[in-house]
Amino acid sequence: MTPSADPADTFRQEASELLESLEAALLDLERSPSDHDLIDKAFRALHTIKGSGAMFGFDEVAAFAHEFESAFDRVRKGMAPATAELITNALGAKDFIRSQIERPDETNAVIGVCILSDLRKLVQDPSGAPAPAAAAAAEPGPAAPAPAAAPKSWRVGMRFHKEVLINGSNPLLILDELAGLGKRRVVVHTAATPPLNEIDP
Repeated sequence: MTPSADPADTFRQEASELLESLEAALLDLERSPSDHDLIDKAFRALHTIKGSGAMFGFDEVAAFAHEFESAFDRVRKGMAPATAELITNALGAKDFIRSQIERPDETNAVIGVCILSDLRKLVQDPSGAPAPAAAAAAEPGPAAPAPAAAPKSWRVGMRFHKEVLINGSNPLLILDELAGLGKRRVVVHTAATPPLNEIDP
């Protein structure tokens, strides 16, 4: 992104690509409803749209994507099946996000409320029992349970363009997103940071 680029346009372009990825994952999931890779792909697209929307000031998009993501997270955790009805509803939610981004003045918020309400109903088991996938995973097998895997750690490096704040981005939001994934330790490298009296406020 060049320093003169409009942050809103940058988000719209990124979101358009993510929505296409989400749509492809959902359509493939309709044919393979138990494919966890497709479920994860759809979830990641939603999670990124939510985070980027909040970062670039598309608060209504971020709020809707958060609710959409929360409902789909139950599918990811095996607490609800990826039924044809759920996928149809999810495709409608995807179209609503596109409308929020591309035609916000023409988007009816009531439609979004109805879509989210239907999504919640489709992923919520009124009996409180886990979905078949989750129940099967919980059944004890004849063998002793495997030892818990050691937690993984990741080293993530980020170097921002010197105009990042002028463009309207907030790097702290990215760090907050990472914090939501687990324990973090942040190390700042200041070797390339100019003296304060040389920084343009």
